[in-house]
Amino acid sequence: MITNRTIESFRLPLPRASAGDELGLLVNLVRNEQIGVKMLLQNVNEILADDESLLVDVVLLITDPQRVAESNVAAEDFSAALTAVERDASPRTKSVLEEAISHAAKKAGFLALAS
Repeated sequence: MITNRTIESFRLPLPRASAGDELGLLVNLVRNEQIGVKMLLQNVNEILADDESLLVDVVLLITDPQRVAESNVAAEDFSAALTAVERDASPRTKSVLEEAISHAAKKAGFLALAS
């Protein structure tokens, strides 16, 4: 019988997360459709730089009207994502992402984005 020990004393220490771990987590969240629109917009370039095959998934998540409506995404989030894509996205994904972000912003009621 164990006495005077808490459950915490039995837990293994977790390794510190690195940037690669965080990116891996974001990629997995996209794959499992568990990422929020705001987080996705903030990290879209990094996610697609890591795995360009997720482009269709990213576009579907960004343009899902129910996800956008349920999120706390603002016009500034769409604008910042559009600017980041225009500046840093790969040539293969740039035009598709620009169109998806603009479309989602319009559907969310943000008709004019400053880019």
